[in-house]
Amino acid sequence: MRIISGVHILFVLGLVLIATVLPCFSAEPGIIYSNPQVYNVEYSFEMYPDPNKVDRDKDLKLWIPIPREWDSQKAVKIVSVEPEPHGKYVDPEHGNPMLFWDFGKEPEKPSYNVNLKYRLEQYEVNAKIDPNRIGPYNKTNRDYMLYTRSTNTISITEKVRELARTAVGDEKNPYLQAKRIYKFVRKKIRRGGEASGFRRLRGISVKALLEFPVTDQKTGEEYYKGMCAESSMFFIALCRAVGIPARAVFVFYPDLRLLSQDAKASKLIRKSLSPDGLSADIIHGIFAHVRPEFYLPGYGWIPVDPYKREFAYSNNNIVIVSKGIDIKIGPNAPQKENEGYGIMWIGLNSGKADCLWPDVRNIAKIHKADVKIIYHPDPFPAEASVEYGTQQR
Repeated sequence: MRIISGVHILFVLGLVLIATVLPCFSAEPGIIYSNPQVYNVEYSFEMYPDPNKVDRDKDLKLWIPIPREWDSQKAVKIVSVEPEPHGKYVDPEHGNPMLFWDFGKEPEKPSYNVNLKYRLEQYEVNAKIDPNRIGPYNKTNRDYMLYTRSTNTISITEKVRELARTAVGDEKNPYLQAKRIYKFVRKKIRRGGEASGFRRLRGISVKALLEFPVTDQKTGEEYYKGMCAESSMFFIALCRAVGIPARAVFVFYPDLRLLSQDAKASKLIRKSLSPDGLSADIIHGIFAHVRPEFYLPGYGWIPVDPYKREFAYSNNNIVIVSKGIDIKIGPNAPQKENEGYGIMWIGLNSGKADCLWPDVRNIAKIHKADVKIIYHPDPFPAEASVEYGTQQR
């Protein structure tokens, strides 16, 4: 027997354009939500524990986030959840709902399975901002304090403050500051294939990023290697350092070129382990992605993506899995000794996950992941749903 035989994610996407009158773009400033698409998603997780290698009291716990409504993600319906979870939880800071299973409490059997089906509508976002119409921040507001604070992953050090001052210069307007930070991040972080290897060793924290600068041999300029996670964390840290609320948005989106319409299983792109044996899920036909967003009084949350070169814009080909950084996963999260739990290569820190996508489990003992993606145009029944906390915040 094996510790894990597979994690099967059947990503059933019904890309159905909603029959509705779409909003028209206006000359007036504001955030425009348009071009909604329906996504029908089936997420299936399967594990085959080896009774000779796992501790049933510690190693068979599983947390899976479920989608909820946000400003651009509406009409979320959890169609079905099998089996019934042992716990239902919403993290108290960012409002991300998740389900919890402890299969160590179940009768011993060869395999354990979880199957989720949900339906949602995703909107394209265009933000047209007039810098002169931005009001002052309420710095005593709970969310302002939450999204400008220093955390384990977004640590606001003196180095970060220095880089933020360099990025914004003498600009005082928060929108124009964010625009300068966006350009600064684009300049300072360069893509590199080895960035994912660095992440296996160091995680995705800003502190870890800044500890490994690279010097351009031709120009002498200092820069950093990174991908979407590093670009996002860097942008968020610089925004917070100048008093602009910012947070991460974890999503997945399909690569329609790779999806198989004849329902054949897609092959696994890559399996890789960190030097200390932590697992990585590499998914074929679907991309895990993170992008930042920042808050402007009078407007709301403004989407940004330095990695994809988008500012004040987000398309509708994503499913938002979670928002926020350093998310308390609970219940029953390991606190002092994380016991090998985490997400991909990233372990937990005091019961908090640096990121929440797509599940949290024992990554030290459960290494193998096999993912299948199928495109299916047939929608789930709109009237079918179970309530697991999809409220808007």
